[in-house]
Amino acid sequence: MNINNIGLVLTVVALALAVWQTWAANRQARALLLISNALSTKYLGTFPEYMPYVGNLIERAKRELLIICTMPTHGVFSVHEMWLSMKHAIEMALLPDHKVMVSCVFANAATRRTFLEAQFRVAKADWSTWRSNPANASRLQYFLKKFGRGGDIQELTFDGFLNLFDSAANEEFTTTYKGAEVLEVNYRPPLYMWVVDGKEAIFGISTTTPSYIAEAFWTADARLINALINMHRDCRQWAQRHGSVSGESS
Repeated sequence: MNINNIGLVLTVVALALAVWQTWAANRQARALLLISNALSTKYLGTFPEYMPYVGNLIERAKRELLIICTMPTHGVFSVHEMWLSMKHAIEMALLPDHKVMVSCVFANAATRRTFLEAQFRVAKADWSTWRSNPANASRLQYFLKKFGRGGDIQELTFDGFLNLFDSAANEEFTTTYKGAEVLEVNYRPPLYMWVVDGKEAIFGISTTTPSYIAEAFWTADARLINALINMHRDCRQWAQRHGSVSGESS
């Protein structure tokens, strides 16, 4: 066999091997996907990827919705449209005809402000540069119009920016969460959670070190949901014992 024939044979073998590897990899990927779909807990992604899932979950509530979150306005600045969808789902759940009991635990105003300073520490370090970024400027303009009654963003300070979150939270307490039990705790909740009817939940883990990130999971695992419900109960009891209660909206 001459050199050319040997080269041809090796090329055919290499091609066949590549085809087999591709087939095997695809088969393995399909198998992993089937296993993943069968699991009772699934990864939904980082913020804001999981936000639409939260809105969809809330829409499925028939009897009870339990919420724990640092902010009552989760996503209001960064992904306003996704926040509006979640806001609408909560408002629908609280309609008298739906009869969904909604119980919420949020961090109190002082804790939320500390959290925001950590989340937006880059903005705090160089506010003028951060504020001038086109994407940030666009969000700020809308945020200022929505919760600050307009104004020039060039005159907006970092403290003024944080004050807008306070305005947004206060507005939520008197509108979206009207009719819900709303409690505040004087610490940052260890997890975010939205639990529906004791059957399914989305829970998120957030950090601010080395950078702000939140990652969320959906679960229908009964033991995990029971643990989340118990955590919600403990947070409520803490708020009631330590006087960190904003009361029941009405």
